[in-house]
Amino acid sequence: MSQQFTLYTNLTAAENIRFYGGVHGLSSRELRRRQEEIIHMAGLEGRENALTSTLSGGWKQALALGCAIVHRPG
Repeated sequence: MSQQFTLYTNLTAAENIRFYGGVHGLSSRELRRRQEEIIHMAGLEGRENALTSTLSGGWKQALALGCAIVHRPG
């Protein structure tokens, strides 16, 4: 994971997860499951539709980690 923040701040948390999951070729079914897991892991329940630019630094980092591992790298 990069030290520099690389998520799209004009997208919501959920949209960022879907974008990165799509880049990595996850199926719709797997992507829905991973999105739920990442939102929970990042503590973003209830904030999944918030623009990433409005999230605190800690939530942004947790979301960035989730996006980095959305495809379950080996």
